[in-house]
Amino acid sequence: MGQSKKTLHNRIIGSVAGMVMATVAGFSHAATTTEPAAPTDRLNKYPIVLVHGFFGWGRDEVLGVKHFGGLRDIQKLLMREEGHKVVVTPAMGPISSSWDRACELYAQLMGTQVDYGKAHSAEYGHERFGRDHRKNPNKTKINLLGAGQKVNLLAHSQGVQTGRVLIELLRNGSQAEMAVTSEADLSDFFKGGNQWVHSIAALSGANDGSAIAHGIYNQIGGYEKIITLLINVVNTLSLSFVYDFKLEQFGLENKPFWKNPLAYMKEITGQMYHRKDSAFYDLSAQGAAEINAYATMEEDVFYYSWANQSSELQPDGTHRWAENTNFILAQVVNFMGNYEYSAPGMISMTSESWPNDGITSTRSMSAPINWSTDTYVDYDGSPVEPGVWNYMGKLEGNWDHWDMLNLLDPKHDVVPLYYNAANFLASTEGEGILGGSIDWLVLLGFGGLAAFRKKTLSK
Repeated sequence: MGQSKKTLHNRIIGSVAGMVMATVAGFSHAATTTEPAAPTDRLNKYPIVLVHGFFGWGRDEVLGVKHFGGLRDIQKLLMREEGHKVVVTPAMGPISSSWDRACELYAQLMGTQVDYGKAHSAEYGHERFGRDHRKNPNKTKINLLGAGQKVNLLAHSQGVQTGRVLIELLRNGSQAEMAVTSEADLSDFFKGGNQWVHSIAALSGANDGSAIAHGIYNQIGGYEKIITLLINVVNTLSLSFVYDFKLEQFGLENKPFWKNPLAYMKEITGQMYHRKDSAFYDLSAQGAAEINAYATMEEDVFYYSWANQSSELQPDGTHRWAENTNFILAQVVNFMGNYEYSAPGMISMTSESWPNDGITSTRSMSAPINWSTDTYVDYDGSPVEPGVWNYMGKLEGNWDHWDMLNLLDPKHDVVPLYYNAANFLASTEGEGILGGSIDWLVLLGFGGLAAFRKKTLSK
């Protein structure tokens, strides 16, 4: 998964600090979709990148139902209603590892072919190269990245983990890839030294993983039932027959038209849940801790986080689904609300992880905890500083994982939260040019041609 920049000593210190933080993380104060409110001044105009998480999808999938917003298109609303000039939504593998997803995110934003790394692909037994985003149309390319342009990430669930891996590799590269790849053959992504993420806003961040992914990867008793629950979750959204798993690197193609969609989903999940190079491992407690150990905060990046929960404490100390939880997710909430795991030499999952939203534990939505040296502060309205998680609080009321995407629940409207989060991202000073799908080099060329023509005609 890449080289850790933490020593064993730092890991132990981070783990101990994490256990102390765990008692309060995600619970210290309340928030609403509009409070605390972002500063009114917009000090940067960087493009906003919506980064989806576990079992997410792209804008051109699922018969036009948007992952961010459902029937309300948050990408368009951020531009039309809130005036953000450029907002894009890349599409990564829904059950892929956060390393593979970061490589896919990088390639889409840069407009290049996916390179998973020579060392990484050899270690995990898949193809080195993936989809080619040099081809048109590429609706997610941000021009001049690394040449004066930066972006802001607005991430949900595993998208937060993916964004953190992206930032890590942009800044520090990968020593493992450098060691086995010639300079000419090495992707710029793995060279480091060109970090172009200005800030990241985390909603329902899966920083310490998910009990449901952990249970599947570790094949706990009844794990096949968990897989069935997960597939039922996806099927409830009517995604199965139009779902793109984006797993060509493993030789797994999209569903043939003649194959039963649910059988296909079980087949694909069965191919992936036991692999370390998958979302199931990265969202296990152990896999998430390994990412936390090396994908740490950067001193020049602004971090924001919001938490949510759809479980209620029961008299016996466990957690069960709360009012307004989606009926399918309710079963998952109950599973996560009393799940425990321990094994020699492994990160344990305890009752601290029982408060949850049906996919992610609330415990670490404020910031990474296990094996992490990251820190967070409760936002109090003061000017934010980079290099620390600014925790906005846990949303008042019961918000499940789908509510945070505006899916299948008219009783919740999360769109104002995206407006607020986007405005926080734009509230800190930056010096980048306004990028997006416009090719600024072409515009400069046209500008030069127009000036030349005007000068010629004036003679």
